[in-house]
Amino acid sequence: MSTTTSPSSWSPPPAPCFEINFDGAVFKESYEVGVGVIARDSNGLVCASVSEKIPLPPSSDDVEALVVARAILFAQELGLSSMIFEGDSLVVINTLNSTEEYNRWHLMVMFWKQFNLL
Repeated sequence: MSTTTSPSSWSPPPAPCFEINFDGAVFKESYEVGVGVIARDSNGLVCASVSEKIPLPPSSDDVEALVVARAILFAQELGLSSMIFEGDSLVVINTLNSTEEYNRWHLMVMFWKQFNLL
């Protein structure tokens, strides 16, 4: 798994990788976050996407962490094994690129708690 921040111009991932793009939008009036994830193949074709609303977490870092956690879960649901994650939160990208296993698992635990899966 590798991760990048959003580039200025998009190009498809190298074969056999898939690129998983993710983003979130805060809806303050309804105390919700919109989550969007899209998977593209090495030809740039959209293979799958998901969007959903979740309850608004306490901080913007929590929002970004939950969005990327949903992106990771989505890639797992699709059965993908070679992927590049792309998003616009440097904090989340640095956490994913961290060599510390704790940081990556912390993202998943936040997601599981948000959806009452723990």
